[in-house]
Amino acid sequence: MKALEQHYISKIEGHGYLKIDLRQNKAELIVDEGERYFEKLVIGRRFQDAHYITSRICGVCPVAHQMAAIKAVEDAFKIKVNETIISFRKILLSAQIIQSHTLHLYFLALPDYLGLDSTLSLADKDPKKLKAALNLKHFADEVNTHIFSSGYTIAINPITEEKEFWKIVEENENKIEKLTFSFNSPNLFGIKNSLNEDLKDLQKEYSSTKVSLELENPDGKLNIPKNDLTKQSVEYVTKGGGQYSLKIKGKYKKVISSKDNIKTKTFDDLDIHINGSNQETLFSILDTIFK
Repeated sequence: MKALEQHYISKIEGHGYLKIDLRQNKAELIVDEGERYFEKLVIGRRFQDAHYITSRICGVCPVAHQMAAIKAVEDAFKIKVNETIISFRKILLSAQIIQSHTLHLYFLALPDYLGLDSTLSLADKDPKKLKAALNLKHFADEVNTHIFSSGYTIAINPITEEKEFWKIVEENENKIEKLTFSFNSPNLFGIKNSLNEDLKDLQKEYSSTKVSLELENPDGKLNIPKNDLTKQSVEYVTKGGGQYSLKIKGKYKKVISSKDNIKTKTFDDLDIHINGSNQETLFSILDTIFK
């Protein structure tokens, strides 16, 4: 007998086998990482689907493949994300690394070092190590939970121009019956004004996800000054944090809303709505993770 080959080795990433050459007194562990061909799978699909599809490349590290797909799409459209988004992604990737290393160390490698069949046997032989494994897994899960329960809601609203709002106000002076602002509370990072803080307080106290402000004068004499309340409301809405509508007095009463003045950016044949505002850092989350 010249050589032995064991064609199945478990507990590794990829496909591995052990090749033993008896004549040369040599043993070799060979691991093949198979191609997934996901690059071909995403051709012809919507770009919004890329990160969902590529996450299935690996059940242990889906986040890394998701981030790679998102980055590829952003590079294709020349989209520049701000530092806070980058920080969030680094946190997600760090949590995934913790989960991946915990899986490999405690569930794949450690049983072999301790002469056990599986990690489940640790419950009897070394419960402290099992508890450590579960605590690390729980910690990584908590990181994601804190990020997605940070008090921000996901909402889709038109991004408009502030100047368009003021243009409507000027063109319909002494004809405006009602002005309505509808805010998602809070929806935006990076807006640092009293309105944003008030919306956060309302959400915390009332668990509200939407807040409406309605100003009305049935005679069409509604005055809309350029004070802090109006300017902050317009800024919040036009950056995607809600919607506004103005009811105009006349023979045929007309309602003009932010939906009528959507700001778009065109890439070839695709319309992509991009909010380029900066995001504020969630210091409490970072403190929880890194303190």
